[in-house]
Amino acid sequence: LAPHRLHLTAATTDDLEEGGAVVLQRAYQVRPGLQSTADGSGLLAPIDHVVAKQASYWMRVFEQASSWQMHGGAVRAVEMLVARAPGNYLVPLDFLSELLGDSRPVVRYLALQSIAELDPQTAFAGAEQALQVAVEMSQLSPGPGALVVGANAELRLAAEQQLATQVAAEVTTAHSARAALQALDGEKPIEVIVIVDRVNDQSLFEFLQRLRSSRRGGALPIAVMTDELYKHERQLIADTPGVVQSLLSRAPQQMQQVVRQMMHRLDTQPFTPEERGHLVQVAMGYLSRIAGDRELYAHYPVSDVREDLLNLGQGWPVELRWQLLSGLGSRSSQLELVNLASRGGVSSDQRAQVADAFEQSVARFGLNLRRDDVLGVYNAYNTLGPQDPATAAALGAILDVIEQRAPR
Repeated sequence: LAPHRLHLTAATTDDLEEGGAVVLQRAYQVRPGLQSTADGSGLLAPIDHVVAKQASYWMRVFEQASSWQMHGGAVRAVEMLVARAPGNYLVPLDFLSELLGDSRPVVRYLALQSIAELDPQTAFAGAEQALQVAVEMSQLSPGPGALVVGANAELRLAAEQQLATQVAAEVTTAHSARAALQALDGEKPIEVIVIVDRVNDQSLFEFLQRLRSSRRGGALPIAVMTDELYKHERQLIADTPGVVQSLLSRAPQQMQQVVRQMMHRLDTQPFTPEERGHLVQVAMGYLSRIAGDRELYAHYPVSDVREDLLNLGQGWPVELRWQLLSGLGSRSSQLELVNLASRGGVSSDQRAQVADAFEQSVARFGLNLRRDDVLGVYNAYNTLGPQDPATAAALGAILDVIEQRAPR
């Protein structure tokens, strides 16, 4: 009936919001996942009401869908908020900033993707958190990020191995409730929680309650795989959405089945490998763009995540890596630019860009290399240069910058 309620001329505000939430939930069920809001089934056609040209409408639909735990509808509401903006309204950055703190990874990542597309070049409330979510999102692996919790190290190891081999999970382990909650608030993306044993610093009952009330664990699926459970614990598991009960075993594909059961409890489709790859690319491009131009993006506190960015960029494409390194300004980042300039497999054009990035870093932050670092650059130039003209040109340009900046 929701589409018909949207068409009523006497439809109330509640009708429009509730009907919109239901229609978007149905649209997500027909075509799940992250995608364009174009819908071949015509399910979204009823939401052509005049209110659809107002940002506040999509924000209220998001809130309504979330309150009804129609998480697929909430995802589509965020997508529609951005898709309907051109020619109608400016996407409210304050609202997207709030979504960066959402307990649902898919909502956080959608908000970050939207902010990356909007490319705000003035200060906004979510700048700091946007960096944190981008760092998290850039670490998405081909499989789900899993947090394995339990006091018994052997059980944690067994679950870690099964998750890695059966579902290609990137696993983080925790021996206590405190460590688990710290991991949830950390930089690595966590999408499922597997409890293989009790912890010593909290009862299982209390631990489950704390996970569900935590900022990042409130919407994650949880598997409880401990040997014995008390009656009140079983009741809590039965009453808590998104929590499943199983036993840890060596049966082939057993962990895969548990993860599948956990994911089926979600109202949203798990990320596909293609979606994961796309989100990683969005995060890498966003972080390198911000770090690479500290004047334009001065409102982002890049210094807070400088070491994280330096470590994350190790496996990035050269074009993004030199752009990122040029904006960090530390001794380590300038050394890494020297290493890039002398690395085999990097084209001469790319090495020239790396040398330019080194010059930009020195101009902005000063020369932060030590005397032995500079001697190392001369040694690399003398050793590698005669056999590789591209290395000679790039390191020569870097040495020119060093000699101009070095104290007389």
